[in-house]
Amino acid sequence: MIKNIFFDMGGVLVPLNKERTLNAFRSLGIEKFADYLNPYLQKGFFARFENGDISAGQFRDCVREISSDNNITDEQIDNALNLFLDPLPAEREAMLRELKEEYRLYLLSNNNPISFTHINKEFEQNYGYQFKELFIEMFCSYKMNMSKPSEKIFLKALSIAGANSGETLFIDDSPANIEAAAGLGFITCLYDVEKPFTEQVRRALANG
Repeated sequence: MIKNIFFDMGGVLVPLNKERTLNAFRSLGIEKFADYLNPYLQKGFFARFENGDISAGQFRDCVREISSDNNITDEQIDNALNLFLDPLPAEREAMLRELKEEYRLYLLSNNNPISFTHINKEFEQNYGYQFKELFIEMFCSYKMNMSKPSEKIFLKALSIAGANSGETLFIDDSPANIEAAAGLGFITCLYDVEKPFTEQVRRALANG
């Protein structure tokens, strides 16, 4: 019986727009930001940023180092990065509120402080309350210094939540993350970004 739901954020709760942010970085003199930005597994200094190994300031300095324009501002970098993220859709917000009445909801996300701050601010502007109010706990890679698909982050999240993996549904759009969770006994749902959110979540809960 499912008691807990662990949601990925980017790609599941929040739609991603990779090309839009790549275009923005190109306008800042960075032609190959795609080498670092991968919807499923970041690389290089971006991976270190999401793992909490470097600060936001250090990340911005790394961006300036690979740009043809060393004078780009922090705000320009942040804005370009945040274009990767669309607002959380209203039907997903409504379903999370509904699910919260029956299940213990958690966020388990590879994320960074720039994007996470942006999502929280945008969510509160759109819905009038804080994003964190939907969840018992928000497990973010940059705060935990560990990232999916490492087993460590799943085990740490379970420990803090006091949850049993066999009673926990994990929803993610990355096959590697799903494989890691399944290996630890999670009930899993590989999310398809091309299909409706509510339909996939309800089916996963029914099958679990």
